[in-house]
Amino acid sequence: MIGDIIYSLANISSEELTFLKDASDELSPEQQKKFILLYKTKRRDPHLLLFFALFGFLGLAGIHRFATNRLLMGLLYFFTAGLFFIGTFIDVLNYKNIANTYNQKIAKEAFAMAQIN
Repeated sequence: MIGDIIYSLANISSEELTFLKDASDELSPEQQKKFILLYKTKRRDPHLLLFFALFGFLGLAGIHRFATNRLLMGLLYFFTAGLFFIGTFIDVLNYKNIANTYNQKIAKEAFAMAQIN
């Protein structure tokens, strides 16, 4: 059942799928439900981050950094036009890595919260 819920996540990568399965195997069924619920609400879709990063070329640089709770980087990108578009260009190329890093951090937080009860 938990595998079906994980597979339903939009644009999930094989790396993310493996990480989630490994993390949720240690939890009881009730904790797994809580873990997935917490994770689904905070997870960022890689394509959404790509879309936000592309806004940097329209003068709204840093939105993708704000979406991943990187507030200082978001402000830096915003006030420097995405570090003069170079940082925005690099982030457009690396959007999947940015999403995976953020989603793994969120998964670890959700795992800790699910274990509390």
